[in-house]
Amino acid sequence: AIKDRVTLISRTWIRFPLVFVLLLAISVLASLSTATGIDYTRPVLALILGAFLSAVMTMSFEKHKKSVMWFFISQGIVLAITVGYYFFALSDKSGGVKDDLRILILCFALLFMFLWIPCIRWKTDFNDLFMTFIKAVFTTGFFMGIIWGGIVLVLGAVDSLLFQLPSNLYMHIATWIWIFFAPMLLLSLLPVFDETEEDKARKEHLAKIPAFFRILLSYVLIPLTALYTLVLLAYLVKALFGGDQKDLLLPLILAYCIVVTAIYVLVSGIDNKFAGLFRMIAPKFMLLIALYQVIRLIMQIPGEGIIYERYFVILFGIFSVAAGVLMSVLPVRKNVILAIVLTGFALVSVTPP
Repeated sequence: AIKDRVTLISRTWIRFPLVFVLLLAISVLASLSTATGIDYTRPVLALILGAFLSAVMTMSFEKHKKSVMWFFISQGIVLAITVGYYFFALSDKSGGVKDDLRILILCFALLFMFLWIPCIRWKTDFNDLFMTFIKAVFTTGFFMGIIWGGIVLVLGAVDSLLFQLPSNLYMHIATWIWIFFAPMLLLSLLPVFDETEEDKARKEHLAKIPAFFRILLSYVLIPLTALYTLVLLAYLVKALFGGDQKDLLLPLILAYCIVVTAIYVLVSGIDNKFAGLFRMIAPKFMLLIALYQVIRLIMQIPGEGIIYERYFVILFGIFSVAAGVLMSVLPVRKNVILAIVLTGFALVSVTPP
């Protein structure tokens, strides 16, 4: 098993070589920042964007005609965009909210492009690929957490029993485990979209829903989401009739819409009453709650203006309304449209100055 995992990770380095190099550069800069105290936020933000963009470009031109030529062209474009973003888009003051928020949303959009591009190119089912990705995230977090925790315990024993270790050693270990090794392990757990029987069989195996995860989604997360929906609806009724002087719903509705959309995609392959009722009812309630929030925020604009947080919440609320409509009218096999629409909203949200 260890040999197979090492082989898959080594293939991942070959499949995503520029991602490997950029993650290595990010880890080195993070270690240097820990050791010297120098702030490398600007180059790290640009390199993070480059790593996501490189993964998307690799997926877009993989196994293309004259794939080697297209690979070098696409990765050259990635390096040019990364350098250009560093010099022309990032502000001189590192760590600003504007830069962090833009990078976060751009990476979020690129992540979804990474997931829906195979659905367009190789006719892969988006629901299966999303399930594979979520399983890969949990598996990566589980194994990296065990490895990091074990190393920390060993180093703690050495520090207590044998000799004193540098205080920043733990931060260096965490940097290399979570920034360098974890993303490569995550990528190695994703399928290779090829025509060989071995790759097809592995893709089908990775997309299967584990029994534990099926039970967790059907009998834990769906009922909890239903209770959360009732609380939000009760609060809306209270706000409509009793007035709402606090801006409490912004983070609550944002989290609610994300959870409902993610669970809707994850339970698309589950055939039981709980999942069926959730797919039928949840999008309508999400549409209603998101529409209320969007109307309420737009009505506040003439008197209070628009700030960063409110601007993004309005846009995400509009997406949630659109997603609620799409989930209500489209079959589950068309969920890839949700990812494409979300990517469009994310890219639009970072275009204004």
